[in-house]
Amino acid sequence: MQISPIVVIAGGVDSLAKLTVNGFKALASTATAQNNPFSTDRDGINIGEAAALFIVTKEQGGIQFIRRSGNL
Repeated sequence: MQISPIVVIAGGVDSLAKLTVNGFKALASTATAQNNPFSTDRDGINIGEAAALFIVTKEQGGIQFIRRSGNL
């Protein structure tokens, strides 16, 4: 007998570590200031960390993002 879930909570995280920051700095690819990623005069990239969680159901329009911004 196979049981199908009604709701699934899924998510992921991309954490920022010194190794990552040092790697981008070694490549001289980080920006000196906050930039616009689609700007033609940008001088590098800004890196950071992020996380996302969402709920998936079988219902029509069944994906809902769980929104939170700022520090925990």
